[in-house]
Amino acid sequence: MLISLIFFNWREVLCVKFLYSLYKKSGFLFGFSSIILYLCIQHNQLFMIYLLRYALLTLSLLPLLAQAVIPDIRFRRLDTRDGLSNSQVNCILRDSRGFVWLPTPFGLCRYDGYRFRNFYSYERDTTTIRSNRVTAIMEAYDGRLWLDHGFNYAVYDPITETVERWPTKSLAEYGITGGAEHLYIDPETKRFYVKSWDNGYFIYDPTTKKLINMAFGYKDGEFPKDFGIMCYSRNKEGILLVSNLGELMCLDDKNGRVLWKEDYVRRSLNDTYNDYWLYYDKDGITWVITHSTGTYIYVPQDKRWYTSLTELMRAKGFENVPENIIVWEVRYDRKGYLWVATDHLGVLLLDFRNKEWRQFTNSKGDETSLPDITAKHLYEDQLGRMWVATYKNGVAMSADAMSNFSSIELGDINAITEDNDGHYWLGLNSGGILKVDPVTMEIENRYDKHSIGALNDVIVASYSAKDGTLWFGTWEGGLIRYRDGQWKNYTAAMPGSAFQTNNVWGITEDYWGNIWAGVLGGGVVRIDKRTDKQRSWTTKNSTIKTDWTNSISRAANGWILLGNSEYCSLVNPATMKVINMPLPHDPQSYTISPSTT
Repeated sequence: MLISLIFFNWREVLCVKFLYSLYKKSGFLFGFSSIILYLCIQHNQLFMIYLLRYALLTLSLLPLLAQAVIPDIRFRRLDTRDGLSNSQVNCILRDSRGFVWLPTPFGLCRYDGYRFRNFYSYERDTTTIRSNRVTAIMEAYDGRLWLDHGFNYAVYDPITETVERWPTKSLAEYGITGGAEHLYIDPETKRFYVKSWDNGYFIYDPTTKKLINMAFGYKDGEFPKDFGIMCYSRNKEGILLVSNLGELMCLDDKNGRVLWKEDYVRRSLNDTYNDYWLYYDKDGITWVITHSTGTYIYVPQDKRWYTSLTELMRAKGFENVPENIIVWEVRYDRKGYLWVATDHLGVLLLDFRNKEWRQFTNSKGDETSLPDITAKHLYEDQLGRMWVATYKNGVAMSADAMSNFSSIELGDINAITEDNDGHYWLGLNSGGILKVDPVTMEIENRYDKHSIGALNDVIVASYSAKDGTLWFGTWEGGLIRYRDGQWKNYTAAMPGSAFQTNNVWGITEDYWGNIWAGVLGGGVVRIDKRTDKQRSWTTKNSTIKTDWTNSISRAANGWILLGNSEYCSLVNPATMKVINMPLPHDPQSYTISPSTT
């Protein structure tokens, strides 16, 4: 772009500036057409030459002009009506298994994308959480969750779903002794940072099994015992800490040494005890935030501290900036926008490159807006979704593409599967099966009970097998197979049939490609892939406790898992053994392989 500018005189440069201003206000096409009109008036005889030059310059400017505008973001709300135990959420974590954890003043809440499960403290049950007030949650390298109850800690085991109320034993396994005055687990490195009450400061790396114990002291490089830790953040040098008086400290966490201290905020607030929050962002800017005495921002490029977000935004060229922005937290998302959780202003999105900002707040009657005007905590999960914890109205998850979803009016759909070519097969509650093109989303074929030759076309289950065949379970119509353009119906009335009823509510296959059908009122039926022969497991010929099978799947270890009206039953497809119990905790207990046949 700079090379292109060399060939233009001062008048042309002014025209380009004018073009850019018109683009910002009215869009590129209007700005470009306006500048061409200007050229016609001023330089009629050189119009074609100027047109070519401006076209070249415009093309060189396009990467700069085509910056994305802050999108219109919609939010999905979750509150006590959805099962959240308390409307105030203290922090947010999405663990490695996909669960979202929401600690509250009354209980720990786990969200699986559909429903909540809440954990409470019971005095007589020492395997429950230590206290109903959970202020923070962290995931360790082994998947265990460490709960902060406010200067007391507990450890939740996701396998046993029990809690170790006094984590002294777990810490001792890492060599950490003396109790935990403050504990932090880095979400990136999974290192433990523990300030003990009496035995110094510990850094434990679970990947290398290396433990560093820094003795308390006040010399250069030593950790001062009276440094009351409030918050952590990782910077380019190591780990950054802020104290309850606003003092910053940077640790070389690989060698266990204090690198430097900074007391600007502490001096500015005259050693005021406070609840400080810390964030080191992608641009190397350090944010020290208090919720009562202001926001302090150190910008290394400017070599200075800013004492409010308002001051920083105005200094960086933002317009119409609100006065007295009270900040709770800030986070950058993957698109490069800075999210700012504020008191009474909702959430602000800042685009520092384009000097633009946008406000998102509660809009009465709009369920896709933020549920509260005060946002306290921000968290970006592994899928790039930003979660916002509000003051008294639960949480909201950002969904900027929510409006891009489209729907097709097809009626009630009970089952969906995809064939080997990528086509969608939709099982209708009334009307059979639809084959849908995955690109155009248009219906290619419609199959009802007459074209299929089935007793009924109320589809309640579907399955795409490894060999390319498609299977559909029906209500009162038996099991239907589609292969190479041909349909076959398996019913209870057929000679040699093992079906007790024609209600097939679930379908799966075993390692060898045999099809298993869960039959409501008829247990489970296996269809041999090679011979098409059938065998059933019912209360009459096996130890299954009930014939009312309403779901079926293959477990990771190869067993066929039946969900039924009373029990969880399993069938070993290799030995035909049946047990009525949950899957064992040891996945190797009943492992199946093709060689077992």
